[in-house]
Amino acid sequence: MKTKLLCIPCLIVLFVLTGCSYFNYFTENKYEDHKFFGDSEPAEFAPASDFDYTASAEGIVINGYKGNAENVGIPYQIDGVDVVAIADFAFQQSDIEGVFIPETVETIGKNAFDGCRSLKSINLPSSVTQVGDYCFNLCTSLESASLSFSAPEISSYMFYGCESLYILTVSSSVQTVESYAFYGCKSLKDFSIPESATKIGNNAFDGCTSLRNLGMNTKLEEIGNNAFFGCESLSFTELPKALRTIGDYAFYGCVSLRYCTVYESVTYIGSFSFATCPEFYHLTIHAIGATIGNGAFTNCSQDMTIRSYTDASMIVAYCNSNGIAHQDLSLY
Repeated sequence: MKTKLLCIPCLIVLFVLTGCSYFNYFTENKYEDHKFFGDSEPAEFAPASDFDYTASAEGIVINGYKGNAENVGIPYQIDGVDVVAIADFAFQQSDIEGVFIPETVETIGKNAFDGCRSLKSINLPSSVTQVGDYCFNLCTSLESASLSFSAPEISSYMFYGCESLYILTVSSSVQTVESYAFYGCKSLKDFSIPESATKIGNNAFDGCTSLRNLGMNTKLEEIGNNAFFGCESLSFTELPKALRTIGDYAFYGCVSLRYCTVYESVTYIGSFSFATCPEFYHLTIHAIGATIGNGAFTNCSQDMTIRSYTDASMIVAYCNSNGIAHQDLSLY
């Protein structure tokens, strides 16, 4: 009995010593067992007869799918020739649930998987250098997207209305997140802006109501109009030092946002950019020549305070004309 009782404190000590590391392992690997078709090479590929295709000088282009399989493994070759492209509208409104895209594919056209409402996962290999607009538009069951591609941008409307998307990995090749790329992805909770990215386009994350963790890189220069409009779970404390422009309505309705710091490179804080953020009460601006647009802090906290250098005459004048408290940054 005494031996058993002595084991209890030992277990407690063991939990204290290992609990944190176990928790980190669990959270970092919580999706490890969540596998989807297309994450790896399938055991069997779809036959050539399941596709409408043409041969170009570069290789085979998939123009359409006429099979009835739920999971489609696009082959590396058809008739001994590499499959290099998926054409515009090729799988539009198909009932497929999964697709494997081989490493031979270089381009995927606009609306290629538009309206595939049963599609659950997509993995774009590093061979892909171009993806058209609206590619996965309204794929409402899409849960996982792995963008291992070499494309320089996440194209406009690429995941528009993908309301189930919550697992997302993005290649370091991305320089721009284009307009409406993730509009309405209301299940997306985490996004790390690739280190190479310099621009987030208009409405890129508009309506991503569950987005809470936003990993900012150091090179980001532009946040477009309405970029994070209505991201009600989003909270952060610091914007990148390279940032130059915060677009109109950029963080409108981000009701969890409380305070923020912007640095010397910022030249414009857009109209209504932080409006209707009722918890937002403090902004530190290191820039001297920044312009603040109309209504930038409308319906923010009644205790709203802006801290800047007194040399920033436009900021001081803005505070005075809008009844916002100002503090001299040189005193802090």
